[in-house]
Amino acid sequence: MDEENKIQQGFPVPKPNLSDRIVVFLNTKKIIAGLAVIVLVLFIIVPFIFFRQSKKIKQTPKFSPVPAANPSIQAPSPKSIPTITLPPEDTYVSDQLIIKYKPGQSPDELQDQTKLREIELADKEAGVLSKEKLYKDTTDNNLRTYYLIKLKTGSDLLQAITILKNLSEVDNVETNAIVQPF
Repeated sequence: MDEENKIQQGFPVPKPNLSDRIVVFLNTKKIIAGLAVIVLVLFIIVPFIFFRQSKKIKQTPKFSPVPAANPSIQAPSPKSIPTITLPPEDTYVSDQLIIKYKPGQSPDELQDQTKLREIELADKEAGVLSKEKLYKDTTDNNLRTYYLIKLKTGSDLLQAITILKNLSEVDNVETNAIVQPF
């Protein structure tokens, strides 16, 4: 008789012997151990490696200037080495800049002849042809500090921006953006 007939006729089902039960138990333990290893790798080791790598990426080399032979020579200030990038060429007027002077420091407001002379020299070096107020009829002191600068055709905008931004009277210099509808 096969086992199905024995079960239908009420015969007791033989229990698996001890060695069969041990094999089934060990196979079950292997599966559980394998799953535990997978969980350990996924939830502990992978995030650890990820965070360790991201920490290495965020670390930037620290700048340590070499001491100069002459102690009176100092490293350039951060303002004298700006990081400037121009927008795409079709988004601004190629020979114009907008400059914002610090409050009370625009050429129309300055009384100090030395500072006015510094501004004139910087304008000449940058290739400035003309300079006019953007907001002529305003009482707003902040808007009165904006000027439109026209440069010589073919002037280097990056060089002009760098020269003008290095003036202590200047707050910011930007390209004259062309506003385009959507």
